[in-house]
Amino acid sequence: HAQVLWLDYLDHLASAVQILRSILDCDVIIGGFIGSYMEPYMEDLRHIVSSRSPFHENASFVRSCRHKQYASNTGAALLLIMHFLETAESCITGALMVFVYFFYFIKFNYELFY
Repeated sequence: HAQVLWLDYLDHLASAVQILRSILDCDVIIGGFIGSYMEPYMEDLRHIVSSRSPFHENASFVRSCRHKQYASNTGAALLLIMHFLETAESCITGALMVFVYFFYFIKFNYELFY
């Protein structure tokens, strides 16, 4: 009975993937809770998706997620890290510009007086 339910789930998932592909024309990544367990079944899902494709394309555009656990936490943290790096980059760039101006000022004054 569990096998029948799983095949029914894969069938519905393949329908959703094919609809997303038809509308958005992009790769589809199976993520979330189910994405962390999909890797052994990806070939079955790709086979179902490609058999439904009106364009007779292979389903290599269907992938499972890379981050199996805590993906939403990682994504939220990446936003903060990117903001920090952008802020740090502007601070470092500013400090570097001050150093360069100071270096040329010292060099110019040294050449001017000596």
